[in-house]
Amino acid sequence: MTFSVSDVQEGLRAESQDLPDSLSFKVTASRRIDDAWHVELDPETATADNGKRNIVLDEALEGARAWWSGPPKGKADVMAVIPEESALLLSSATSTPPSNGHWIRIYTQDYLSILRDIWQRTDWSTRAISYQEVLSRVSPLEPIGISPALFPHLRSAQRKAFDLLDYETSFLWGPPGTGKTTTLGALMATCVVQKPKLRILLVGTTNQAVDQALVAVDRALEKLGRDYTDQRRRLCRFGSRFIAEHYQGRDHLIPIQDKELLHKLRRVELEKPDEGATPEALAKWHQQRQQLRDRIRAQMAALFREKSIVAMTATRAAHSLDDLNSLGQFDLLVFDEASQLGLANVLCLLPLARRLLFAGDDRQLSPIVTSQNKKAIAVLGKSPFIYRGTGADRGNTVMLDEQSRMAEQICRAVGEAFYFGKLKVAGDALSAPTWAQERTFKFADIGGDSALNAVDVAAEGQWSQKYRGLIRHESATKIAEMMAGALSARQVEPPRVLWRLQLLRE
Repeated sequence: MTFSVSDVQEGLRAESQDLPDSLSFKVTASRRIDDAWHVELDPETATADNGKRNIVLDEALEGARAWWSGPPKGKADVMAVIPEESALLLSSATSTPPSNGHWIRIYTQDYLSILRDIWQRTDWSTRAISYQEVLSRVSPLEPIGISPALFPHLRSAQRKAFDLLDYETSFLWGPPGTGKTTTLGALMATCVVQKPKLRILLVGTTNQAVDQALVAVDRALEKLGRDYTDQRRRLCRFGSRFIAEHYQGRDHLIPIQDKELLHKLRRVELEKPDEGATPEALAKWHQQRQQLRDRIRAQMAALFREKSIVAMTATRAAHSLDDLNSLGQFDLLVFDEASQLGLANVLCLLPLARRLLFAGDDRQLSPIVTSQNKKAIAVLGKSPFIYRGTGADRGNTVMLDEQSRMAEQICRAVGEAFYFGKLKVAGDALSAPTWAQERTFKFADIGGDSALNAVDVAAEGQWSQKYRGLIRHESATKIAEMMAGALSARQVEPPRVLWRLQLLRE
């Protein structure tokens, strides 16, 4: 199914109309961390000003403004969202944020506004919409000529992924545990080493996805040894909302000036004068904002000229579209977790590069769309992975089919349910003396002869705002009881139990 520019415009309008202007949450705890505040929320209390109930606490709220009634009343900048903790990290707070039992309101950003603006540009939107046809075809190009020889530990399909760059459009399909991020890191590190003149734009759905992908490239170069220190300095993370813990010992990836300028710009944009402000106040604000934008634009141009890989979120790329376009086409545009990006987000960035690589897994997470409008679902609820092959029918698709995380029985069940029966345990794992043994053990009243077991629970699942999906408390209670029994019987040690829980959670 193809759609037109007007379809995209209508879909974006419909989705924008369904988005709330503000969200309110009851606070459960708040504490100061250096110059920031860590504020925990109760998602079950979430309310939106437009009456919507299925509210998702995610990175889309980063950069929004928080407000509370006090006393004393105050406001702050939402610097980061930590979904797994149902928490916000606030900066520039004008007073102490609310404590347990009090309310906080988040004034959401219209993150679709930049997309609406881009799709109103006749020339650019005409180019962007034509990439539907580009995505649908298998078009070999002149080979780039990179080799996986620097990384001999890569598995067969991971090595085959290096051939994807010989296509105009390609897909790296990475089911759970198959090493998609490792493969991407090795592939892009090889480009930096073997083809140093290539210019690569790395785009991710969230700050965390961008951080993990870029660090994977840096880690791959690091493993090659000290001779590749200069190549590591040719990587750059653009944007201020990076997750600092990912960059411990990797300060070379973060340009400090960029961080400071973006923070200033964000503060200025949050302090836009009200509608009743004087013309002089509005003019002063616009002038200040434009000066900061000009400084950031100049810095971006300098960075992109000297770096081999520049990484940023899709939202930041959309906001920086004119600056990116002014630098000429990139040799390669890589989308990580591309299966979570809607086509309207993706298509508008595709003219920026000669070659396109989409990495992800559409059998796990898909794009989020709020509206029930058919055009909104078509342009925002579908990802570029609707154009991928299975790995056998199209040369521009590579499916990573080996994993060593799940026991063989679990792998087979997941593979047959979601991956056409192609997912398998890696040969090196099967041949390891202890690998299978570590994944099969007696647990409570379940015997140790099978890694895959089903336990009946009578209750039905219930929707949870906190966990953003269906949960069943009876299942959790049953697991806790079984765990207590296994621990008391010394069938497992606590670290091993926690490790198994993490695998299930992923």
